[in-house]
Amino acid sequence: YSFCTLLNRMNKPKSSKPQDWQTNGSLNLLGAFPEAVRCIEATNLHVWTTEKEGTCTIRGMNGLPVMRMKKDAENPLITTLVHSSSTGHMWLGYVTGLVRVYPATSLKGKPLFEDKKHQEQVTAAAENGTYVITGSVDFYIAVWDAVSHQWLKSLRHGCGIKTLCPSMETLYCGGYDGVIKYWNMHAEGEEPSVLGDGNKKDTVNRLLISKAANDKLWVASDDKKATVWNINTLSKVTTITAFTSAVKDLLDLGPIMLTTDGRGVLQSFSTSTYAPLKKYQS
Repeated sequence: YSFCTLLNRMNKPKSSKPQDWQTNGSLNLLGAFPEAVRCIEATNLHVWTTEKEGTCTIRGMNGLPVMRMKKDAENPLITTLVHSSSTGHMWLGYVTGLVRVYPATSLKGKPLFEDKKHQEQVTAAAENGTYVITGSVDFYIAVWDAVSHQWLKSLRHGCGIKTLCPSMETLYCGGYDGVIKYWNMHAEGEEPSVLGDGNKKDTVNRLLISKAANDKLWVASDDKKATVWNINTLSKVTTITAFTSAVKDLLDLGPIMLTTDGRGVLQSFSTSTYAPLKKYQS
């Protein structure tokens, strides 16, 4: 389960009011949305969700809808969201390959920008303040200027894109083939390098650079492991094997990293020692 899927699993189907879910008195998840949530992204004031039937909703921090955009007949499903930290704009990726940009507080009127650089479904989106990066199952990554919304370049991964993670200098990409590749964000025409030996075959589900230690790249994958890499030395720091199913998602809480697996189990780990802290069963 990703954190979004887990939210749906913990949801009460017929409830129309938000509810706090507590486990062991220490974990709170805001659930009870009336529709299954496909994507979720937070700003300082709101939570954006896209629903399974194709709607997009801006919600208050209590989970209640503030504004909603109906399903687009030509572009029926929004498959990914990312909030630009430099402009405050929300970038939306669609199942058709379309990319749109809206103000973070409004879905009214036409989007600020739209373009279709991808030929197939947009499956990943990320940003680093300067760039917004989108990835697709068409094997390609598009790099956009976060302020002007201008398309800058496309990069080819070699398989469908599952997850993207940019630092200020380097873009890391995980694919359905299990390979992690990386590029210099500022170089032109550069071929990607491969992190590790490149022999993994299990899908890389999530890449995340730790807030507490910004030289550490966390990797969640279908091989029932979470690995941590030092991105300065390009060496593996540790492999965490405390999982009984595929590791689907990561959530960085500073000193703590939360993981979810294919059975809906959440686990927390120290980002300094990598020791397991707590386990939560949904």
